[in-house]
Amino acid sequence: MKDLWITALATLMAGAVFAQNDADVRRYTQLHPHGTARFAGMGGAFTALGGDFSAMHINPASVAVFRFNELSLSTALEGREVSTSLNDNQSSAIAGQLAVANAGFVLTSEISDPFWKSFNIGLSISRINNFNEELSQDGVLNLGNTLMQDFANEASGLDPADLSNFGPRLAYDAFIIDDVSPGVYEGRVSQGQMRQEQLTETSGRMNDIAITAGANYNDRLYLGAGIGLVSSFYRSTNTIREEPTEPNTTDIVNYRYREDLQIEGLGVNFRVGAIYRFEQGFRVGASIQTPTGIRLQDNYRVSMRSTLKDPDEIVNATSGDDFLEYRIRTPWRFSVGAAGVIKGLAILSGQYEYVDFSAGQMLPSNRRTSGNPFSDVNEVMQTFYRPQHVLRGGAEFRLTKSLMARGGLAYWTNPIPSNATIIDGDPSLLQFSGGFGYRGAAWNLDLSYTYGRFNEPYRATGTGPLQELSNTLSTLAITLGIRL
Repeated sequence: MKDLWITALATLMAGAVFAQNDADVRRYTQLHPHGTARFAGMGGAFTALGGDFSAMHINPASVAVFRFNELSLSTALEGREVSTSLNDNQSSAIAGQLAVANAGFVLTSEISDPFWKSFNIGLSISRINNFNEELSQDGVLNLGNTLMQDFANEASGLDPADLSNFGPRLAYDAFIIDDVSPGVYEGRVSQGQMRQEQLTETSGRMNDIAITAGANYNDRLYLGAGIGLVSSFYRSTNTIREEPTEPNTTDIVNYRYREDLQIEGLGVNFRVGAIYRFEQGFRVGASIQTPTGIRLQDNYRVSMRSTLKDPDEIVNATSGDDFLEYRIRTPWRFSVGAAGVIKGLAILSGQYEYVDFSAGQMLPSNRRTSGNPFSDVNEVMQTFYRPQHVLRGGAEFRLTKSLMARGGLAYWTNPIPSNATIIDGDPSLLQFSGGFGYRGAAWNLDLSYTYGRFNEPYRATGTGPLQELSNTLSTLAITLGIRL
């Protein structure tokens, strides 16, 4: 069972094969919303508070809390550092980007009713995932742990004409592996070791457009419903270069294998929520979000370049483009929260979110397709994934009439229990945040900083050594809001 898990899950990041797998389902299920600086500074604990543009993406009742027409724009400087060790050779890489974290508006309208106070509508665009990442590493490997050996293993038992154009066929054409007998393949480096260098660069984002409507009943009950339109763009380039440590024993000088993957998708979900305000400033909130159905299209290409000697020659081989359309259905999401105002001087808020990763599914693009070609992916989700629990807490303290200080934390449990058994670090994500806000008569300016860490298992190739990646996430955000 553990070997199956390592094969299915430990290569989830940017290994040597970009076939559809559980990593695709997880990518669109694991959300890390950025949003406004106030939202980030208080740990995102807004299910019971509302009145914030990012909160509309969690609890649509948040729109009913607004009392004025408002515009808001948030920008964020996002950074991620990935550190690893390949056979005791330490390396790290940093990726960063300046992005629009949130933008939106709310329109409020009073109602001529003794109990229903107002009806509001809002539109908010928020970044809910950031895919910008870079992994760079190099080290010396035994021949049995190389990408060359991966190609030989994958080709085993097949005729050269039947080899996959996205791996072993390219290695065969580029003279990296040879068929020594029918169905038996070996790498053309048979002595010494191989130095392997890898550079993986990913970029992209998930954005959520929340179109929300809500009503205020007697300043006690706030109800809301909305639709979420999700757009996603993901691009990954994975390059692995290998060269023999004993070049005099082979005619291979070096070779480079490169994979390019681009995924674009659109999806939709629905949300409903409520907030109830008791006496003394205490309030509770709850929301439900339906599964997000995302239709995706992959564009995948592989190329290989080998440098040979005796005679000197450079060989290029390419796979051509491969297109695939499919769907992903993410699980239901549930959120509950409570918040309180202390004598008008402070706000304390807490929140709990639940999402069952094992319910995520990969499906064919055509609903009429007989059977599901991705049933093995769904079996991995059901077998190895578990529900994730997200805990958030935040506080806001009024320093002066207009100046506020904020702090928060958020904790995502690890949805893959086996992760914790094969690495030393913690695969759960713990994130701290803080910030300040200034609120004028008709405008507000907010600033926040978040910092988080988590570890994850990784293999560069199918036969490569199991590694541990240490991830450090940081975001600096600023928000300008205007009340009309």
